[in-house]
Amino acid sequence: MSQQNFLSGSVSTAIDTQRILEVKMLNRLNAISGGGGTGSAGSTGAGSPEGVITAGAGSTYWDTAGQSLWIKNAGAGNTGWVQVIA
Repeated sequence: MSQQNFLSGSVSTAIDTQRILEVKMLNRLNAISGGGGTGSAGSTGAGSPEGVITAGAGSTYWDTAGQSLWIKNAGAGNTGWVQVIA
């Protein structure tokens, strides 16, 4: 086995492990937040939710384009989103 293949496999495994942890975290946050507003727990989309997704505080959003997790920090409008996983 060449060193290049070994390194490639290690990077792939690390990325897969990170994705699994992100999904587990999102599931736990969804259970805790209970959602709220039109951007309820577990909302997904492409791009930042700031100024776009209306939700209650505690809602979660997964940005499929940037592969990042956002939590609605405060308020009930479409602002107040905080990126927690970049």
